[in-house]
Amino acid sequence: MKFSKLIRNPNATIILVDLLMIAILIANLALIVFDSIFSYESVQELLLKYLPDFYTVYNDNIHIDFIIIDLWFVSVFVVEFILRWIVSVVRNEYHRWFFYPFIHWYDVLGCIPIGSFRALRFLRIFAIIYRMQKLKIIDITKSFLYKKYRKYKDILTEEVSDRVVVNVIQGMQDEISEGTPVIDKIVDEVLLPRKDVIAKWFSRRVQKTAMDNYDAYKGEIDEYVEGAISQAIENNKELDKIEKIPIFGKPVLTTIEKTVREIVLQVVHKAFQDLGSPRNNELIQDITDRAMEAFITEEQDKQSNEAVKRMTIEALDIIKDQVNVQQWKLKEVEGEV
Repeated sequence: MKFSKLIRNPNATIILVDLLMIAILIANLALIVFDSIFSYESVQELLLKYLPDFYTVYNDNIHIDFIIIDLWFVSVFVVEFILRWIVSVVRNEYHRWFFYPFIHWYDVLGCIPIGSFRALRFLRIFAIIYRMQKLKIIDITKSFLYKKYRKYKDILTEEVSDRVVVNVIQGMQDEISEGTPVIDKIVDEVLLPRKDVIAKWFSRRVQKTAMDNYDAYKGEIDEYVEGAISQAIENNKELDKIEKIPIFGKPVLTTIEKTVREIVLQVVHKAFQDLGSPRNNELIQDITDRAMEAFITEEQDKQSNEAVKRMTIEALDIIKDQVNVQQWKLKEVEGEV
């Protein structure tokens, strides 16, 4: 407890009242618990046998008049509640003045000196501790009990939520496997209305990829094109006839090969440059749009539909596997819990 900080805090009076109330509540609750135990005949017989003086004093002065004694505690709780209500109204903490007793219902019911209502006084202790935590007078987050509470709360939350998510994913997989209209709805209501946006995104990715990678792979592209041209010339019978012409055949074939190579390389380089040029945005978007429309609206290609189904189901399997990983165990192994 940081008492120096408590004294400097503008809410010091309220905090001091809270500390006093905690002491009174603990005393009252301890008395309630002990008197409940004392009510059993077997307990009274034991006390009468081993602690007769204590039995006589407690029975004659407290147990018989326990309701009256408890009413003294209740009067303190009522006065404290009314004072807090007045402070709340003065500070305008709630939208209406009469909201306070409804929000602090456990304080109201805890003042009823009847059986189970008395147990609600435990909640007042937690409420006071919460206020002190909020004002940074104490820090229960570093306590052993709070850490254990937080640990098992997180475990319970994770286990329950994971089971729910896995069941939902399994249901989606079953629906996709059975051919329910979910996929068609996704296509009709999600993909098709956003076809233009997807086409623009894809075309920008194509252009960016072309611009970013063309210079890096220019040498490999040239090597591939030159190899393809040389192979094509070797397999061309007409050019083979030209090579057999005496004296001029070989030089002419070499010139043709060089010319073709330069033309094709220029065409390829120009194509890559144009692909990354903003001038061709509309053309690329149009091609992407048409390709996407053909892919989405194709109904006859059953193999493609089955492939999409399998990919979707396998992707959901990966998500399920990740959800099934018990994160709380990993944290425990790493020493975080």
